[in-house]
Amino acid sequence: MAKSSKRGVTVVSNRKSTGRGVLSGFGAGGQDKIVRVLNDAGEASVQTMQNVIATTPSALVEGKPNRIWSGKMINSVGYRVLNPARGKYRLQTGWIGTEEDYFLWQDSGEPQNSREWPIKGMMMLFQGYVVARDEVRRGIERAKLLGK
Repeated sequence: MAKSSKRGVTVVSNRKSTGRGVLSGFGAGGQDKIVRVLNDAGEASVQTMQNVIATTPSALVEGKPNRIWSGKMINSVGYRVLNPARGKYRLQTGWIGTEEDYFLWQDSGEPQNSREWPIKGMMMLFQGYVVARDEVRRGIERAKLLGK
């Protein structure tokens, strides 16, 4: 977590139980810079998550080098920047819009929370979250949004 004076920005990160990361920027001024930083972080996160899907070998089909079958899982990866309250911004990364249980099973490695069909989880949501968090921190430093 990065803190700043009242004029600056605070970055708060936490993970929900689904593995989605939430990053919030608070502060007066620099609104356009904050949105640009969040968009850049969202794009970097999406690239990382899609790469994980494209390079993690199938847990079900021997010799298959990725988790792409119909394309629905990889094409549903995205991000969105929300402004739910004045001066507060949130970056959500992961499966935006379409989210199926199957996606979460592939990510966690535990279909229906049973041990009968164990697969190696991708941990895509966590990896995407870490990239988004780190990119937001770097972007805020580059944009000089932190107070002194």
